[in-house]
Amino acid sequence: MLKESSLFQLFRKHKGYLNVTDLVLPLWCEVQHEYYLLRRIKKKTPKMERGIKLHQILEYETSPPSERRVLDRTSKEEPWALRLLRQLEGIMLLQKNGITREFPIWGYYKESSIFGIIDEISLNNPSKSNFNSDIRNYFNFKMYDLSFVDNKTRFSSRKPGASQILSSKVQLMYYVHLFLNYFPSLGEKQQSIFRDISPTYSNRLHSQSHWWNMFLSQLSLDGTKDLGPKFLEQSILSIPDIPEDVFAGHNSLNGLYALVFASAKKLHLRLTDDNLTIAYRNDKTGEVVYKDKFSFSNKLLEASYTKAYQFWHNLREPEGVPAEEVYKCRSCEFQKECWWLKKKQYYPLSSP
Repeated sequence: MLKESSLFQLFRKHKGYLNVTDLVLPLWCEVQHEYYLLRRIKKKTPKMERGIKLHQILEYETSPPSERRVLDRTSKEEPWALRLLRQLEGIMLLQKNGITREFPIWGYYKESSIFGIIDEISLNNPSKSNFNSDIRNYFNFKMYDLSFVDNKTRFSSRKPGASQILSSKVQLMYYVHLFLNYFPSLGEKQQSIFRDISPTYSNRLHSQSHWWNMFLSQLSLDGTKDLGPKFLEQSILSIPDIPEDVFAGHNSLNGLYALVFASAKKLHLRLTDDNLTIAYRNDKTGEVVYKDKFSFSNKLLEASYTKAYQFWHNLREPEGVPAEEVYKCRSCEFQKECWWLKKKQYYPLSSP
């Protein structure tokens, strides 16, 4: 039976948005994910811990550990200001080194506000000779291809299964969608390749400032609020390549977003087919054991989103695994009590 309150109302309404992982995890099994949510179980295994550690190692390869932190815990704006600083730092790393990792991104897919962190963004053959410390004139790019990579940890040498590959592809496509709509000047140049990326969304948010203001309003954030002298000092110390007077004139969410947007707008980038890659890495060595390159598919993303939206907003009963994927149930802690298995009379004995 359907619940009176949706999963979104119960577990995500207080935040006001969904994480990209919220939209992807139910692809494995919606019934299992519902069990986790309703019982407030946060799954954390040794394998997951190794994956987190590997991601941290990869991040520190491109940028040193940051000491940025929330200084005023009563402020709703500071956590988002820190994310904007990380974006600004990421764009500068792209220009300087041709790669950045752990890039926060947010926005909308259709009616849902979404937040995520892109594992890796890189440029093909970037120039390192044009760097100038003044943000007002340091961008002087030629045209470079932009690539997105999502790093996944593998605990065996076998090729990932179809379900794992599907969820990984959908996750990365969400990131690309958010990135292109966050920086619409990139998307406008690539209409021939990404012409099917959420046209309804693009039309509704035709004005760049409109979507930003709508997002702030939805999360009850004040874009004009000054972040204070301590946060300003932190910004200056954490990104010394940006002049102090620039930060002083942009010490608010609106101000920092304007810096990020202006910086990214000056990047002369292009997006090409097959610019999305899933890199599966050995959990112990970090070496890439398998790569999957693919192109953006709005048809696949929209179909996946529709299912996820229905799941989170209680528009239908959660769906478990189909008969051909019942092998997933062998390692599920809810196997013995699973109402879906009982309903379908599946027996989790099949081999993958």
